[in-house]
Amino acid sequence: MELQKGAATDTTTAGIWTTANYSLNTTYFVVLKYTFVEGTGNDQVSLFVLSSTIPTTEPTPTVGPITYPSGDAFNLGRIALRQGTSTRAPVLKIDGIRVTRSWSSILTSMVNQTSTIPDNFKLSQNYPNPFNPSTVISFTLPEAGLAVLKVYDYLGREVSSLINNSFSAGTYETKFDGSGLSSGVYFYRLDVTGSSGSNYSDSKKLILNK
Repeated sequence: MELQKGAATDTTTAGIWTTANYSLNTTYFVVLKYTFVEGTGNDQVSLFVLSSTIPTTEPTPTVGPITYPSGDAFNLGRIALRQGTSTRAPVLKIDGIRVTRSWSSILTSMVNQTSTIPDNFKLSQNYPNPFNPSTVISFTLPEAGLAVLKVYDYLGREVSSLINNSFSAGTYETKFDGSGLSSGVYFYRLDVTGSSGSNYSDSKKLILNK
């Protein structure tokens, strides 16, 4: 069976499909990029489909850029994953979704450091701090749960969403890359909803010094 992937700018526009075919039972890394372009009716959508190492710089899109045909989006509150016209399409399993503002943020790594189960929730201080351009943030979960980790500027505006996923109990670390940000004081906040119904929130300060 041959598989293709495609992108469209809205739910009423026909998709633009890849020219390559993709295999069943294979993991692919898919990036959907929306670019706000100054002017009217000229925003762009691009699709990247990667099957091996993620490049450190943005590659040529697999599909696009596609120009937004019916007017630009005022905000991006949601995206939709939809099936094509085939009635015998296979099941697509998605193991995570990340929202970022730059290609470098896509490369954030997530590592389970230990197999032992921690006793408490904990958000650790980033290291190094101050940092330039990247730093590591770690946290521990004594039980499975949904973890959300975001970075904000000193005015409380979100600048990066690092994690929004479910994890088993353990200790984890992730890298935050501030290459696209100005020097200054930022804050990162962890919110966890545990499988037992428990809730945990904590925030800490980090300093980007370029």
